[in-house]
Amino acid sequence: MREFRFAVGSRDGPRSTVWKCWVHGAEAYIAGRLFGTEAKISLYSSGECQWSCTDTWVRRDPSRRNADRHIARWKLTYPQDNNALLAFRVAIPASELRPQPVPPDQKKAFWIGNAPAGSTVEFCFYFTRELDGLPATDSNPELRHVASLRLSDGSWLVTFVWLRSLSAGDIAAARDAAVAQAREAGVQVGAEHRIALFALPTPDTSAAVLEVCATDA
Repeated sequence: MREFRFAVGSRDGPRSTVWKCWVHGAEAYIAGRLFGTEAKISLYSSGECQWSCTDTWVRRDPSRRNADRHIARWKLTYPQDNNALLAFRVAIPASELRPQPVPPDQKKAFWIGNAPAGSTVEFCFYFTRELDGLPATDSNPELRHVASLRLSDGSWLVTFVWLRSLSAGDIAAARDAAVAQAREAGVQVGAEHRIALFALPTPDTSAAVLEVCATDA
């Protein structure tokens, strides 16, 4: 397996956007349907990582340059021992699930359904060192294994999901800040829109995106 899709909710009920993770050679990528074809997270084998607009975004406007497409950059130090590295997280609060049109391509996705009210579903992406076989996925009962993708250098990108708690106040504050930023940039935000808020890594945790709705109802 070189790619997989994941989402929270159900295909024909309230749900998040559908996300995709894939590997190519020794590089890994994550993108959400809410980005269209215009943005993705890139986790490079060099340790250089970025959230950036795609080549497609650059080509759509002759005034754009390749150097303009980077939104955020950071660096990872990949593991050399038996400890895996938490490289990225996609967090989706259960409060942000909404009815949406059924995905037109009907591609198979890993769905997390029946998330408890007030919970946030977090998909966690870990890198291992080079391994001869499959990485262990049962060492923590709180983590549910989603997928393991092998990279060309023999390391693995392993994805788990777990439930955490974010306060309604924190989610609302994040939504308000994102909507305000979009409007300042001249983007018209409607009730049907979904937003991904990006956070750089800290000494305690990885970079992440939080998916929310543009409105709270």
